[in-house]
Amino acid sequence: MASNNRHGAHSHVLSLPALTASSATDSGVQWSFLAWQAGSTLIGGDAAASIDLTPYQLDAASFVTYAVLTGQATNFAEVTLSHFDPTGVLIDRIEVEFSAVGVVTVAQAPCNLAVASGAVVPGAGTGVLGNPTGVVLPWVLNNGDGIVFERITEGTGLATPAMSCTFRVSEVGT
Repeated sequence: MASNNRHGAHSHVLSLPALTASSATDSGVQWSFLAWQAGSTLIGGDAAASIDLTPYQLDAASFVTYAVLTGQATNFAEVTLSHFDPTGVLIDRIEVEFSAVGVVTVAQAPCNLAVASGAVVPGAGTGVLGNPTGVVLPWVLNNGDGIVFERITEGTGLATPAMSCTFRVSEVGT
């Protein structure tokens, strides 16, 4: 059976609402990679036989803020994109910390996360990509892996606009 993902790459979007200052609440949203073959019968069938064994990867990602987000030295926010295995173990995590004055977004302009660790993130002013766990993109995906887009607050929390992360999943080598 052919996979329902085999005809080109597919983009996915994860969105977060705006956060008011001093709320000190982290927020995140998750997407799960389910590699079911097209036409497979999962109810009453053999789920293991329904898994598409084609290797896939998350090969590009960017986030956008719907209003300007400016960095500051204290009470700042960071944006993370994380990759977890099906048991919840962290595999990869990349982040941009808005912890300095020059780290700033332009409303509606994408901030490209597909750069090397320590490189300036296009669209995030002087913000650099941190790679505290695993590797930078691309990330190999296995059935049941989760991708989480989070806004993490430091201190009492910087007001942040609504934002979303768009990422692309494709076959390895395409």
